[in-house]
Amino acid sequence: MSLLGQTLGELGKYDEAERLLLAAYEGVQRNPAAAATSRARCLDRIVHLYEARGMTDEAASWRAKVGAAPQPAKAGP
Repeated sequence: MSLLGQTLGELGKYDEAERLLLAAYEGVQRNPAAAATSRARCLDRIVHLYEARGMTDEAASWRAKVGAAPQPAKAGP
């Protein structure tokens, strides 16, 4: 759901993207088995969405949560 939200955001469908990204984040928060990387990816996608929309306060708020979450491992070249 998070990846779909990111894709919709890239297509400029911000309202739909926001709804999906927030629902995906809530889902991983409620699921104790969800990987920390899933949480971090959701947070990162939410931050990018708000930055793309020019919603700096919301982006900053979510960015603070990103700093508190374990970051996903970067893929190699």
